[in-house]
Amino acid sequence: GDYYDVFEFPDGKAPAYLMADASGHGIPAALITTMAKICFMDATRTCGPDPRAILLDVNDAIARLIKTHEYLTAALMVVDEQGSALYASAGHRRSFHFERETGRVYSLDTEGILLGIYENSVIPAKIGRLDHRVSSGDRLLMFTDGFADVKNSQADRFGEERIEDLIRDTAQLSLADAQSAILDVWREFQRHGSRDDDCTFTLIEFALGGR
Repeated sequence: GDYYDVFEFPDGKAPAYLMADASGHGIPAALITTMAKICFMDATRTCGPDPRAILLDVNDAIARLIKTHEYLTAALMVVDEQGSALYASAGHRRSFHFERETGRVYSLDTEGILLGIYENSVIPAKIGRLDHRVSSGDRLLMFTDGFADVKNSQADRFGEERIEDLIRDTAQLSLADAQSAILDVWREFQRHGSRDDDCTFTLIEFALGGR
């Protein structure tokens, strides 16, 4: 049930980066992610470049469509050409922003409900919004819980601390090489271990003006 995407708004100036995870497995999860893709496309057209408003709109849409106990978590970042970024999360794992100039890694997270359980009119939905800034050369690493929760042969979790270290440790590599290096470390860690969920990560490098 993992799903990631990049959306363009009608003015074409502020792309939105999305990572989402539907509960469950198999056909039910696939159907939820398919519905979510349509809902996010509609919300980016009607809500403008506000990730909190988009997530609230998607929550309403998913809640009306899903009548079972399935739900969706999501993290969404919108970045304009000047590097002003807005970030919101709905029950999703935090994301990491590597700042090229300082070498600092920021942990991005907000409060947020699970999407699709209740319509906004039934229980007022709580989704926070974080105002942030990025610069050209900075990187954003987004992932699902399955990527962080894999275990090695000693039943140790890969964990978010390792992920945070990896975005810093691979910062001097090209984007493609950094992606490969992160995946190699992850694969080696869980080679003799276990995983029981979909596993997804994406690494984005900002080039302001050219994204």
